Amino acid sequence: MLDGFEPKLYRQVMRRVLSLREVPEPASSEQLKNTRQDGHAVRRERSGDYRILYYVTADTVVVLEIGDRKDVYR
Repeated sequence: MLDGFEPKLYRQVMRRVLSLREVPEPASSEQLKNTRQDGHAVRRERSGDYRILYYVTADTVVVLEIGDRKDVYR
């Protein structure tokens, strides 16, 4: 389990992460300006007060970070 996540919050965030496998760029996600990782645009997805930062390759969704919205961009 992710450190600091309560079981309910963990399930909420993981549900969102796993849904990215089906729809890697949902309408609710946003591409971050001027942010690239390994040549791919970094996107963010909301899950309550938490943000999931990730990028998409041809066949993979790579999660970079999951964190509280006030801390994740630092």
